[in-house]
Amino acid sequence: MYVDNDSMVLVHARALLATNARTGVIQGDVRNPVHIVRHPEVRGLLDLSRPVAVLLVSLMHFVRDEDNPYGLVAALMARGW
Repeated sequence: MYVDNDSMVLVHARALLATNARTGVIQGDVRNPVHIVRHPEVRGLLDLSRPVAVLLVSLMHFVRDEDNPYGLVAALMARGW
């Protein structure tokens, strides 16, 4: 799964990943982890009952303290979605 909140980046990502049926691309924001994890494409592609790696590459340093970065990561890592 590739998640981004920039629509232009998503267009480019979809073009690059068009031939890879095992990778999905959705619009989302790390500040709304419930939207990401419950997105139908995520649910269709990932088996969240099994271990999943979450890579927040070059992202978390942009999340402001008032957005609770530790809580956002904890929400993404939580079980029971």
